[in-house]
Amino acid sequence: MNVLLIEEDRACAFELAQILGDQRIEALMVHDMVTAETLIENLTFDVILLNVMLVKRNNFSCLRGLRLTTNIPIILISAKGLESHCIRGLKIGADDYITRPFHPEPLVARLNAIERRCSDDSSRRSAHSLDDLRLLPGRFQAYIGGSKIELTPAECRLLRLLMTTKTNRQTLYREGLFRNESPLDRSLDVHVSNLRKKLGPHPTKGNRIRSVRGLGYALIH
Repeated sequence: MNVLLIEEDRACAFELAQILGDQRIEALMVHDMVTAETLIENLTFDVILLNVMLVKRNNFSCLRGLRLTTNIPIILISAKGLESHCIRGLKIGADDYITRPFHPEPLVARLNAIERRCSDDSSRRSAHSLDDLRLLPGRFQAYIGGSKIELTPAECRLLRLLMTTKTNRQTLYREGLFRNESPLDRSLDVHVSNLRKKLGPHPTKGNRIRSVRGLGYALIH
């Protein structure tokens, strides 16, 4: 697995790269967004680890810029107590987040899960259609009529699950976000909210994704 680690604090970056290296995960460290953007254009990465508190770029402009140019899964790193920053990052297009301090095992587990789920499994990359909605998982795109909708990897996985299986919150967390649900974790709801906005309403049935009490979410068809 190839990871791009974007971290201004060189000591923190080196420590994290060593932790990943011990788990046989190769991490390329960069300390500014200009270098990161150049590398993304010219090299292949499986995951981007991004310190959400980069100080040399205003707010979340770095995340917005990345999401406009790449569909590589992005995991945000933030300080404990700043989960609200990560929720905002999910709304912009991040796939997941983890807060410092953290043990290596949860991060490595998430990285390994992303690698497994994003492999070239043809059953996960085949197109799916439902009414006027068509999903192309291999391209991270959906189409409604002739309109193209760009999706993040997490949004793409969640939409595929909603289109192809009977789901509950636990399934959506496990298969879509690669982790178990926890009481304070709002990331599934944020991703579904983003999907609702991107897909827009069904022509005759209102919201395409409805809440199901006690179960989670279901796609209208």
